[in-house]
Amino acid sequence: MRRYEREIHDPEVLAVILDTFDTVYLGLHDDPYPYIVPLSFGYRIEDGKLYVYVHSALEGHKLDLLERNPNVSIAFSTFNYYKSIVYRTHRYDYRSVLAYGKIRYIDREAEPQTYSIAVPTLVKHMRPDSTKFDAKRLVFIKFYEICCDLEMVYGKSQVPVRTVKDVPMLDVPNLELDTTPYDITDLFAKRYNTVWPLSNRSEFTPDEQAAFNVKANEFKQDSSINSNRLVIRLNADVIKPANDPALDLFIFLADENNHVKDRWSVVFYNNKIDESKAVKYDPETGNVLIALNELPDYAKRIIIISSVYEAKELQHDLSMFQNISVELLDPDAKKGLAKYDVKDIAPEAVAITIGELVLGEGRWKFSPINRVESESRPSLLTEAYGLERGWVR
Repeated sequence: MRRYEREIHDPEVLAVILDTFDTVYLGLHDDPYPYIVPLSFGYRIEDGKLYVYVHSALEGHKLDLLERNPNVSIAFSTFNYYKSIVYRTHRYDYRSVLAYGKIRYIDREAEPQTYSIAVPTLVKHMRPDSTKFDAKRLVFIKFYEICCDLEMVYGKSQVPVRTVKDVPMLDVPNLELDTTPYDITDLFAKRYNTVWPLSNRSEFTPDEQAAFNVKANEFKQDSSINSNRLVIRLNADVIKPANDPALDLFIFLADENNHVKDRWSVVFYNNKIDESKAVKYDPETGNVLIALNELPDYAKRIIIISSVYEAKELQHDLSMFQNISVELLDPDAKKGLAKYDVKDIAPEAVAITIGELVLGEGRWKFSPINRVESESRPSLLTEAYGLERGWVR
């Protein structure tokens, strides 16, 4: 999740949030469009899994789809708009949960124990004052179980939710006006401890893991790259550590016209591997490994950008850093190839295009750019390269 400071993974907190919802939106595979249907539900969290129970008629399009493909996504949400009030810098709040898993039919005869859990669980969530269900109706209803690993369950909120006490949304119109921003310093620390189930370090081979950690003290003067693999490392010293500023590394793959093809051509902390799998971002070191001989055919330029994380929201900028540099390393020869020190940074700048690697006559060559940018978010930075806003997950 891009806004990981808003992410919620605590099972106890997730359970309290799920208690506030009365509808689950079930997403199924269909052609040419996804099929989404709202359903009543019940749930339980047990042994590292979220189980969601839903019911259906005995036949229908939904059943045909899940028989064809049991992989589903589910979503829950609620929204609290403050109207004309700005409370602690926010105009609204929300709670949402997204999850991914598999759905299966619960056969009453074959699985009486599971069936006896599913029915009262669903009914109790629909009607908390009763767990009874009209037995006569059961012959006209099918019950299903959606099983999701908790690492594939993502809660999210607008304002900080750390414990179950933070889950209920505020009745802002009846509160005294407060303009103090929420302190979310501790939540930003999650950036360095987040498990990335869809793209984590376990996907990297031992050789790649070793490559991310390569270091060098000496660098040659020639900017031509003769190696097949390249590690890009961003270095910076934090001047104001109390504010916990973070500096991010972005890699854009562009064609000869300097156009970025699509979202998969942008590699950074929230999109760690490009579509060709030639460019990989390591969440532990923040370094990027590029297999130059495996890049897609359209990639003729590799643009290197450094950006201050959430600069606008946190009022951070590049003045909080010094000694910013980028190193190009050969992980196979374990030596430095080129190093560029960023210079003459405007204090209010929030991002900088450090340089680019350009392919010409079969060889990659590094050229410094040193251009400050007024935007820090990747979805805005890529506009200059022909990629429309809205592509960031």
